[in-house]
Amino acid sequence: MQKRVVNQVARDAGVGLDGVKVKINRDTDLIGRGLYGHTSPDGTITLYPDAFSSTEDLVRTIGHERMHVMQSQLYGHASSLEQEAAWERAAYASEDQFWNYFNGRLG
Repeated sequence: MQKRVVNQVARDAGVGLDGVKVKINRDTDLIGRGLYGHTSPDGTITLYPDAFSSTEDLVRTIGHERMHVMQSQLYGHASSLEQEAAWERAAYASEDQFWNYFNGRLG
């Protein structure tokens, strides 16, 4: 759970983190709780221990949370539950693209 690993994985997955603050929550009590990441209203991404359970989880989490940062930058804060749900669907949909890009770079 190191920032240099996060930055390298992000680069390899095509996730731009320039100007994005990334924090790592190392609370061991959160392991296995299914918490991977969170994007704060100020655009800070927090990664939780489960995000580091595999390279795939880390790629998907970084990409997912970066999508939320972009959504906030473009549109401001979600103004309804419907908008939040749509943003969540879009963030999940982006995960495959980042994972495929990451795998394509390795091949």
